[in-house]
Amino acid sequence: MLALLLAGLAWQALQRPPSFDGAMNLQVAWSLAEGEGYRRTYGERQPFPREVQTNVPFIAPAALVYAVFGMGIAQSQVVNLLYLLGLLLVCYALVRRQAGPVPAALGALLVLVTPGLTLYGLRGYGEVPALFWALLALYAFGDGQRRRGVVLAGLCLGLALATKTVMAMTCAIFAAGFALVVLARTGVAWAQRWRQLAWLAGAAIVPQLLVELWRLLALGGLPAWLGWWRIELTAIGKQAGVVSGYQDTTGLASKVGQHLDLLSQMYGLPPLLTLAWLAGPLLLAAVLASGLLPGRRTRGWQFHHGLVLMLILAALAYFVWWLAVTPTQKAWHRRILDGSLMLNLSWVLVAAWWWRALAPEGRVYACWRRGLAWLPTVALAALAVNFFFTDLSGQLRRSTAYTGFHSLVAALRDLPQDATVAGIAWYSAPALSLLAQRPLVDFNDLIVPSLAADQAVYLVRDRVTPESHAARILTTYANETVADAGRAGRIHRLHLATANPETFAAPASASMLEFNSELKEPLAGFYQPERDGRWMSSNAYARLLHPAGSVLAVDVYLPSLSRYRPAGEVQLQVWIDDCHIAKHTFAAGGLHALRFAIAPACGLADGQPVLVRLAGNALMKGSITRDGRALFAKMQRLGFVPDDTRPARPDQADGGAGSQPGTADMAPAPAAAAAKEEAPARAALLPAGG
Repeated sequence: MLALLLAGLAWQALQRPPSFDGAMNLQVAWSLAEGEGYRRTYGERQPFPREVQTNVPFIAPAALVYAVFGMGIAQSQVVNLLYLLGLLLVCYALVRRQAGPVPAALGALLVLVTPGLTLYGLRGYGEVPALFWALLALYAFGDGQRRRGVVLAGLCLGLALATKTVMAMTCAIFAAGFALVVLARTGVAWAQRWRQLAWLAGAAIVPQLLVELWRLLALGGLPAWLGWWRIELTAIGKQAGVVSGYQDTTGLASKVGQHLDLLSQMYGLPPLLTLAWLAGPLLLAAVLASGLLPGRRTRGWQFHHGLVLMLILAALAYFVWWLAVTPTQKAWHRRILDGSLMLNLSWVLVAAWWWRALAPEGRVYACWRRGLAWLPTVALAALAVNFFFTDLSGQLRRSTAYTGFHSLVAALRDLPQDATVAGIAWYSAPALSLLAQRPLVDFNDLIVPSLAADQAVYLVRDRVTPESHAARILTTYANETVADAGRAGRIHRLHLATANPETFAAPASASMLEFNSELKEPLAGFYQPERDGRWMSSNAYARLLHPAGSVLAVDVYLPSLSRYRPAGEVQLQVWIDDCHIAKHTFAAGGLHALRFAIAPACGLADGQPVLVRLAGNALMKGSITRDGRALFAKMQRLGFVPDDTRPARPDQADGGAGSQPGTADMAPAPAAAAAKEEAPARAALLPAGG
């Protein structure tokens, strides 16, 4: 049965594309295989990207597969399958050493049917590889008497932690257990015990040192490495729930209750049975170790009991963290998968221990002892059946015909080689990009006004790209769909030199827009309103009514100019319809009240609806892991105001500053005073994560 299930799972896996997160991981492997370093094939291609949370022990073998066998779905899944096979073999070996071949086979079977394994154990994820190394450490350590086993255990712990940071709890518990075993040995000199511990610690550190040395060299030096880790540690704290930053449930009891309900849904169990599943191994082990049950075999403590206890404590530590600490926004199934796998393996070990302890010894009480001995085994059988029908049976019946996905991969591969092909910030269509071997840029990194008017630009969407993110771009620019695979995704050709005519077909009714509220006027290229305005991208449009005798008012905020890329002058250009109004160069960040005169040659009539275009030549430095928007400046007010510089008498016709076409004033005295008053509050104007 185990072989049949594994064969069916492998057949499914070899035809299923990598997941979104898994494809991001595998993009790094592809980059390594192409000799382009440890980075994604997306956006600005920063080394050691923070969004990739499965690391070298998985990425390096995947890169080797790509280098030898090329790109494809099967090549993208084979490393995960090998790690899964290794995990099952390690689980089998662990249980066999403790309890024999039959419980060992049952242990591997229960691990295989654990809900979530098919979704998050394959398809480019790192949960199974990380757990493989951790359990291999448990097996390699043995009884802690051989130096070779201790060194191998240390190396495996280091590789587990180097694969996934979330393995830190498991590695810490295993390491503490190993240390106690070594220190508790009798008949061995203390100096030898400490040497064993030194070997264990030294071996565990080696993989970490090698990875960090690689990261140090890739980032370009110690300051960049320290900066990378400062940001990363904050992100790890937020993800773990020890630092606030994600949406969470208020109150510990409410949070545990909500997470318990989520867990019960994931594993197809009522909440009370979920609690029994969580607590069962520890309670059964405690009863047996205490000697409360009659019988010689239930009394005393043996070495293998310590290994079982390490496994149980590691599993329960995962669940305590997931139920009570991790933010609700991050209470995902895959973040508890390794805990579930270890818990199910603990159930098998404890059930085997319970069976051995209560096996009948003669005729006295033989019947009730036999019945009691069967209880954990029956519970295991019920769990295995429930888990199989909760997840694995449905996964094995899934269609392997990913027609729409394959058509998008082919369309993406066939786009002109000189075209600019983009994703949208976090929504980078990584699986499509990976399998089409087509690196994508981040559309939010493009400074649209700097692109050639005839440059071919395509936008790629996959099945997880939010409609709102795509609509923000598609409603701004004229476009056409060149590949449509329904739910699988779409590819659009963008015409960045032309505003979307459908967006601006609606009539304008206002000559002035206040950007701190919802607006009914046609506009594009702006983000959602905040209390003090709206951020605009490098290119934005608004439809307004032009009153005669007016100038264009642009009240805008910019942060420090040092935060912009590319380095150099930060400029804003303005068009009304096809008439170029002005180019303004900013001397500093802050609030600016700009007034642009309109040349008579533009030929604007009184009450005429016009399309105002604002174009910046730079964008703020950003990161898709903190703020996935393309930010140029925060617009507070845009529209037409009376020309206060117009002379009262004909003999004053030369006017003042800002009255000529193509010029602009910095903030006049009242605006400057307002800017000074609002200086302490300017931090609120900065983008999230900035």
